[in-house]
Amino acid sequence: MARSGEEIVNPITHQRIIYHKTSRETNGELFQMEFIMEPNSFIVGGPHIHPAQSEEFNVLSGAVNFIISGKQQVVPAGESRIVQPYTVHDWWNKSGESSHVMVTFRPAKHYETYFETIFGLARDGKTTDRGFPHLLQAAVIYYDFRESVRPPQPWARILTALFLPIVAAIGKALGYRSWYPKYTHPATKPV
Repeated sequence: MARSGEEIVNPITHQRIIYHKTSRETNGELFQMEFIMEPNSFIVGGPHIHPAQSEEFNVLSGAVNFIISGKQQVVPAGESRIVQPYTVHDWWNKSGESSHVMVTFRPAKHYETYFETIFGLARDGKTTDRGFPHLLQAAVIYYDFRESVRPPQPWARILTALFLPIVAAIGKALGYRSWYPKYTHPATKPV
């Protein structure tokens, strides 16, 4: 179960998360985490949208590269950006130093469980070399978290709407889940 002060690590993407405020602690109002990105680290899956959440980034140290609505920018320490729902964005650390970013999602949508699962699978060697879960696992995760994260392209959204439920059902029938007790306490499960 995600708790303030808890830290999780993704050895594939070279990131650490320290939880500051969880869905449970804020009655679902927000989820806040400190995202520590080592040099050349990246976000799993690349460009994406959040259909029902805003995402605020406050760069605490270092610098972070962003693409927001097609505009690439480098955001240094002391600056922030807010990404509204349905805005295509991606971010990574291209610099030669660690970057610390306070990230706040409003509302929370149990999104900490998503990170616990993705990071846990990476630690257990159950992802690609880019940290992305394998097909059936990914389908189950992205189907269950569809209110938190989706692909940005219209064609991908159409394919997702048509085929993701079918592929996710196959994955679930084969035992894949969007959360595992090993990584997340059942009391905080999203679905």
